[in-house]
Amino acid sequence: MCVSASARKKTIDIWWRGGTNNGHLALLFSKFLSLSPEWNQAHIRLLVVSNDGTKIPYIQRKIDAILSKMRIDVESKIINNQLEQRPINDIIRAESKNTD
Repeated sequence: MCVSASARKKTIDIWWRGGTNNGHLALLFSKFLSLSPEWNQAHIRLLVVSNDGTKIPYIQRKIDAILSKMRIDVESKIINNQLEQRPINDIIRAESKNTD
């Protein structure tokens, strides 16, 4: 099957709350998904919301270790929600509005 350039997917966002293996599964799924012709040029982002700004360095180290162990090329982004305390659905809607 030939997929036109305009039909190729651009971005996969994975929202992770941490603490469980669901994030690992989502990362693994996105890795396999990116092997398909339709998704092979997609950019994968791992997004985490932190309501405690002091934990951001710890979260980043944990993410980096997981991504290194899984050998997956993913952009990670930690959103500091300590001051605004926005609802998670509002953050997801704003951050992922342009993703596929």
